[in-house]
Amino acid sequence: MKTAITGSNGFLGSRIVHKLQSNDYEIMALIRKNANRELLHPNTNIVEINYNNVFEIEKTLNGQDVLIHSAALTRAKRWTDFQEINIKFTERLIEIFNRTKSLKQFIFISSQAAAGPSVNSKPKIESDLNNPVSYYGKSKLLAEQLIKKKIKKPYTILRPSSIYGQGDRDFLNYFKMINKGITVLPGKQKKFINLISADEVSEYVMHTINNKSAFNQTFFLTDGNIYSLDQFIKILKEVMHQKTKDFKIPDKLLSPIAKTIELSTLFSKKPAILNQQKVNEIKYNFWLSENLKAVKLLNYSPQNGLKNNLITTYNWYKKKGWL
Repeated sequence: MKTAITGSNGFLGSRIVHKLQSNDYEIMALIRKNANRELLHPNTNIVEINYNNVFEIEKTLNGQDVLIHSAALTRAKRWTDFQEINIKFTERLIEIFNRTKSLKQFIFISSQAAAGPSVNSKPKIESDLNNPVSYYGKSKLLAEQLIKKKIKKPYTILRPSSIYGQGDRDFLNYFKMINKGITVLPGKQKKFINLISADEVSEYVMHTINNKSAFNQTFFLTDGNIYSLDQFIKILKEVMHQKTKDFKIPDKLLSPIAKTIELSTLFSKKPAILNQQKVNEIKYNFWLSENLKAVKLLNYSPQNGLKNNLITTYNWYKKKGWL
C-alpha cells in the first residue's frame, strides 16, 4: 500500500514511518519545508510540502492509497494557532482526500484529550459524551467532527492516551527529573492515567490500514492498563536505578505556577511546558479510556509491558545524548 503520512518528522509520526517501513509499506513521509529530520532514517522517502498550498498537496498525494494524518499542534499560546493547524489544515486535507481518486482511506491521529477526562474512575468508551477541557482537546474534537461530517470515503479515527517512547520530549522531562534525583508531581490526591508507547500506537495504525473493520470507526488506544502517576514514577525509577526526593504540588498552586512560567516565556515563540491549558488537563484525577473495541476489531493488544518499553526509551535517550 502506498501510504502518505503528514507530520512524519514528529515524535509519533516518525515511529509510524519506522513501523510501516519495517513491514514493507511504500511510505511517503510528508514534512514541512526545512523541518527537522533527525528522527527519520536517511533512506526514508521524504517529501517537503507547503501545508498551506492546496495544489501542491493534491499533486503530491495523487497516486497514494492511504493518508495518515499525524501532523498536529500539541502546545500553543493562542487558540487561533490550534485552529489553523489542527482544524483548518485537517479540513483542507479532507477536501483533497475526497477529490483524489487514488486515496482509499483517511486515518486521523486524534487524542484522548478530544474526549476529555473521566467523570469518575470509570474508563470512557467511544460512545460516551465528549468534554474536552483544553484548547488542544477541543481542536482535536472539532477536527474529528469535520471528518465525520465531510469525508466521502472510509476514515478511521484513533484516540491514543498519553504517548511515550523514542523521540518524545514531553515524558523526557520525567526522565530528566529522576536523573537529577527529584520528582515533582501535581496534586495531593492520586491521579490515574492510561499510557501507550509510540510503537504500540504505530502497531495499531498498521492494523487499521485497509481493514474494513476499522472503516468509519473511532478507537481509544491504550496498553490496556490503568496506572497512577506514582506507580509510573516508581517503575521509571526502577528502570533508571535511581532514588529520588519526591514532592507533590497542591492542585490549587498549579495555576499560579503556570501563570508565572507563562509570563517568563512571554517573548518566546515557544509556549511554556506548563501553561494554563495544561493545568486544565492535569488537575483532573482520572484520564481513563477503554481499549476493548480496538483490541476486538483491530485484532491487536499490546503485550510488551510498560517497564520493557521504558527500558527501550531510556536506552534510546542515553544513546542520543538526550540524558
